[in-house]
Amino acid sequence: MVLSTQNKTVYIYIISDNVGERLYWIDSQLNQIKSTKFDGSDTHTILKNRTIMPYPFDLVVFDSYVYWTNSPYIYRINQYTGQNLTLVASNVRYAKGIQMFGAGAQVNGM
Repeated sequence: MVLSTQNKTVYIYIISDNVGERLYWIDSQLNQIKSTKFDGSDTHTILKNRTIMPYPFDLVVFDSYVYWTNSPYIYRINQYTGQNLTLVASNVRYAKGIQMFGAGAQVNGM
């Protein structure tokens, strides 16, 4: 999603965690990863760091972690505590998207 206001462009990348019933997003202007319940309650900042997130691009939730691309890097952080920031991969060319596949990533029947 791209928002443009007063000559500023803000890129916001949003994903839905149907298992955990939460929304997660990256706000590229504020250099933050945030989360909220589907009903809009329990909103909190998972990470705010200009050094780690100068140009974030995409994110995904898998197990207890939020993963995101910040080309040429892929990072992860604990989605509940905001701790355990880990560089998962470096020198990834054109890391513009990320997906995870596994039984735990799907709601039963979907």
